[in-house]
Amino acid sequence: MSAKPAVLHRKGLHLLGTLLLWWSLGFPAPGSAAPAPTLQAAVNFLTTQQLPDGSFGGPQPHLKTAFAVLAFLSVGEARATNAPALVARAVAYLAKDARPDGFLGDELFPTESHSVALAALLNAHARLATPEQRAAAGDRIQRGLR
Repeated sequence: MSAKPAVLHRKGLHLLGTLLLWWSLGFPAPGSAAPAPTLQAAVNFLTTQQLPDGSFGGPQPHLKTAFAVLAFLSVGEARATNAPALVARAVAYLAKDARPDGFLGDELFPTESHSVALAALLNAHARLATPEQRAAAGDRIQRGLR
């Protein structure tokens, strides 16, 4: 009988983790929509933050760039008409700046930044416009998984 509460506890934690991930990636709760003006303001702000090299700069540039890619992908092109170009530049930065051993992250919080950068590349891969962009991202995904 004591095993049953432990199983329920693990399932509850898994559900909570899934909901937190869903929320952190910018998805609205099922049955609701994010306020349009707030979401549009956030997209507009992010658009102004991308640097010419494709990154979003500052400390932990790989982590910040990966989160920006995930944010642009989550809002869709209806809200961010320039999202494909922004995502392509950000993915190019992540691919170009990756280490030869496959590490995609930053020195601070290496596991977390590598994981989020890899998730960004995986989510963006099929949406990249050219075969060359998809090949470069695919190569970095393969190396990042090793």
